[in-house]
Order: sequence, then structure tokens, then C-alpha cells
Amino acid sequence: MPLAIGNYWIYQSVTIDTNGVETIYPKQDSLYVLKDTVVNASVYYYLCGASFFNFPQQNYFYRDSSGFIVSIEGKIIFAPNYYRDTAITVQANYDFQYRYMIPTDTLITVPAGTFLTSTRQWKFVFTSSYSWDKVR
Repeated sequence: MPLAIGNYWIYQSVTIDTNGVETIYPKQDSLYVLKDTVVNASVYYYLCGASFFNFPQQNYFYRDSSGFIVSIEGKIIFAPNYYRDTAITVQANYDFQYRYMIPTDTLITVPAGTFLTSTRQWKFVFTSSYSWDKVR
């Protein structure tokens, strides 16, 4: 995930029901690097973007630490080629979020060139009675 002012990413989200059937979420999300700043002698990049699903817009400061993308709080957010670790977050209502890397690097070619991609998967498990229809 190259951090440089002007870079951007576009995400397509899917929902998977209990039978494993995927449905493409109708909205694409995007994220872009707006600017950089120095904090404690480290360069952080300000990432702005549209919301994921219908959650509020997210803006973050990240830095590159030898290929690991680290938040301003020191948490590893993206770790290419590090497939042994899964970050698990338990929400107040006992819903779960799992974040992990998928070992499937792929070369893609676009007008700007050919790039090696990495996949970071973010999985939500809703144990509560949450419904997307309630989101505004």
C-alpha cells in the first residue's frame, strides 16, 4: 500500500449470508492520501475517504514502517506477506470483526503500469439482531 500524496484506492464490498451466497454491496468506497505531516520524527500520511458501508466517513494518519502500515496510535493496520496474524475486535453488542491478510498476491496491469497487489480481508460477524435496513 504505497503511501504518497495523491494515491487512492477503490473498494468493492460484498455481504455473505449464512449459506455462503455473496451479494455485491451497491456502493463503492474509496480512500485517498490528501497530505502528510511529521509526528515524533516520523512521516504520517493523512488518508481520507468515503465511509465503509454506511459507517461515518473515516480519516486517518498512517506511516510506512518497513512495509507495515502503522496507525498514529502504533497499531499495525496492514502487513503484507504476514499471514499468521488475525486481529479480532469484539464490539459492545458481541459482534466480531476479523482482519487478516490473504496469501494471494496478484499482478494487475492498468494504464499507470503493472502492480503487485495484496489482499487484506475484513470480516464482520453479526451476532446481534442488527439489520442493514436500519442504517441511515
